[in-house]
Amino acid sequence: MQHKKIAILGFGKEGQSALRFLKKSRDFKNAVINLLDKKIDEHYLDRFSSYDLIIKSPGIPWHTPEIARALKKGVTFTTSTALFFERAKAASDAAKGTVIGITGTKGKGTTATLLYRMMKAHRKNVYLAGNIGVPMLDILPHLRKNFLVILELSSFQIERLPYSPHTAVVLDIFPDHLNYHRNFSEYINAKASIAKHQTQNDEMFFFAHNRYAKQIANKSSAKKYAVDVKKFALFQPNDLRLLGPHNFANAAMAASVALSLGVPPGIIKKVASSFKGNPHRLEFIAKKRGIAFYNDSAATIPQATVAAIQSLKKPLLLIMGGASKNVDDTPLKGAITAAPHIKKVFANMKLRDAFAAALKKAEKGDVVLLSPGAASFDQFCNYEERGNAFKKLVKNV
Repeated sequence: MQHKKIAILGFGKEGQSALRFLKKSRDFKNAVINLLDKKIDEHYLDRFSSYDLIIKSPGIPWHTPEIARALKKGVTFTTSTALFFERAKAASDAAKGTVIGITGTKGKGTTATLLYRMMKAHRKNVYLAGNIGVPMLDILPHLRKNFLVILELSSFQIERLPYSPHTAVVLDIFPDHLNYHRNFSEYINAKASIAKHQTQNDEMFFFAHNRYAKQIANKSSAKKYAVDVKKFALFQPNDLRLLGPHNFANAAMAASVALSLGVPPGIIKKVASSFKGNPHRLEFIAKKRGIAFYNDSAATIPQATVAAIQSLKKPLLLIMGGASKNVDDTPLKGAITAAPHIKKVFANMKLRDAFAAALKKAEKGDVVLLSPGAASFDQFCNYEERGNAFKKLVKNV
């Protein structure tokens, strides 16, 4: 693979990982590498034609006009995800490794982490990467014989991906990222990349109750497993520390995949029952003055906040709102109206002001919940920063 001049388009976490990869790879030993990022040069989208290869970061849409024009002119683009799959496929053929990809609108991180812990308790050479926070190119040098890689995959990462994992997992699909994708159909089509290139030797797990998950699964040639949460019996919701029906469904999916990979039921039950969940996902922070505080900052769509409302049954003071993703919030409005335990909603305020107002209103036995149902970009760089700001406010109570 001879590319004399390479550009990394976007220099966030994945762009930085791509640079580390290129510098260590023999395939790109003599390449000249340039960084294209708006923080470096405001005209970073203007010179694509001068490069032999451009590695596009997930946060920049394929339909960006400059990218669309460059593609028509024959400029070669790839992504970190594609580079990973190219090399992981070669590694899996040689080392008998397996790549599991998990996608969905919500629940990806919880399911991926829970499956990782189940597999890690059973065998060696298990890795967790992707949208969960570890760039997948960073784990390539560590892959050994019989490796198992579990990837959390966003629509940004797999759109136009010419590869699919050996085992694909599709969770609940709802409208999301419509400020990035041009419509819901484009969003679903991006998610469907996880299925499109599977073969008869692969496996596809999907939620039986979600019609969009079924739609994606039907694009796969793999052996299909429809996970019906109502029929799942290995453990029950009360056996888990995770809150809510949505988290029980995620745990059931992780367990179903783990069972198929030979993990004993006893290990699965032990891991599932001890798992507290990931940060910023219905995360219990503290109980102060008799008031419980929960951080659900990762709830960036209305359906996620609906799930949080339905999971916490005590008198609730809800802090919500943020930057729009151009999705319909009617389900959330309906859930708020139908929830008699919601005492007050503090919407579209500065977080500090909303927290102070909620604290003033809260009484002993109440719950103060941050579950925005929207993106964080109106006040914060990401949902993690927003959640950490909430935690700091709670700490100072």
